[in-house]
Amino acid sequence: MAKKSTIGKQSSEGAVRAGSAGGLSRNALLLIVTGVVLAVALIIILQQTLLRGSNAAVSGGPATQAGSEAGPADAAVTVAVYSDFQCSHCKSYMQAVESSLLPEFVDTGKVRYDYRHFIVISRESYDAANASECAGEQGFFWPYHDLLFEQQGLQGRDTVSKTNLKALGKRIAGLDLSQFDACVDTGNYVEQVYREMQEGKDKGVTGTPAVFVNDKKLDNGQDYQQVKAAIEAAGGSVA
Repeated sequence: MAKKSTIGKQSSEGAVRAGSAGGLSRNALLLIVTGVVLAVALIIILQQTLLRGSNAAVSGGPATQAGSEAGPADAAVTVAVYSDFQCSHCKSYMQAVESSLLPEFVDTGKVRYDYRHFIVISRESYDAANASECAGEQGFFWPYHDLLFEQQGLQGRDTVSKTNLKALGKRIAGLDLSQFDACVDTGNYVEQVYREMQEGKDKGVTGTPAVFVNDKKLDNGQDYQQVKAAIEAAGGSVA
């Protein structure tokens, strides 16, 4: 009796196995794509949440003087820092040096402190600098300065887009938003930023932060003890 052929059966079984494998591959690919989409969505949601921060407005009234200076104009010592709100080293300086220098020397009337703009990161840094001065013209430079460093880099350069810069203004209690938004949009202080940058270049600034005590550039302005020693040597006694 002739042997029954199994070729058709084998081909059929192979097709079934191939179809099953293809189905599994498509299912696995679908799961991977879904997982990636969800991960990206979660990252975006987290960034937006961090960017918005608390809905509570930043407390505190306007400073007694407008602009980016603090402390008595007739202080024996002036400390100036050239900085960029998108510069990570500038944020570190703010946390390690400025946060101690202001209460110890500026709030006690021993030092005049001047924050000056020196753009090193990107064009958006000009918008951030301008916005800080827009807040400063109403006496809110320092709370806005703190918010900019707090939010640094959460959405890359978009963190300091004009839309987000105006959104940060909403967190400052007492800020006239109509005046602030118009100032941000028109770039009222961009020319001032350019002037301060040129002034810094004339003094030898090539990077940020660059710290000066009575117009003398410090070798390591990110070390608070060195800044403190320079202030005391220039006549800004702690006592």
